[in-house]
Amino acid sequence: MNYLRYLFIIALLTFSVLLITSCSKSIISKMDYGILKGHIDIGPLCPVEKNPPDPKCLPTADTYKEWPVAIYTNDRTTKIRFAITPDENGNYSLELPAGRYILGLDRTDYLGNSNLPVAIDITKGNTTVQDIMIDTGIR
Repeated sequence: MNYLRYLFIIALLTFSVLLITSCSKSIISKMDYGILKGHIDIGPLCPVEKNPPDPKCLPTADTYKEWPVAIYTNDRTTKIRFAITPDENGNYSLELPAGRYILGLDRTDYLGNSNLPVAIDITKGNTTVQDIMIDTGIR
């Protein structure tokens, strides 16, 4: 009977050590990430802008899909994320491993102006803010 008790205690201690170790690894790995957030402004979407804006001329989820912003490695050879998906107001937030990246418009037919490509640095446990402005060229 004592043998089973000792075996149970050893199993319980082993499980506790494994649980603590895996939790601490999870916490440590989370610290290797930072947050990239900002706002994507796309426009104009109509030839004549009005004040207040015509609702048909405001960006939608489809607008953001038509003007995808991708995240590349610093040397721009590998695409890390195919498109940043903002909310309905154009705001975005995502986690990335710490490092240097390039944000770039993922379209080859773009002739307008933007502040892309741009290099960004993501640091462990910190938030990097990068607003993106895309001029569609519609006049």
